Amino acid sequence: MFCTSLIDKVISKTRKPS
Repeated sequence: MFCTSLIDKVISKTRKPS
């Protein structure tokens, strides 16, 4: 398992929460 934080960051950018 790699840095989950990094994934979360990418997801947040891709999902772009309104």
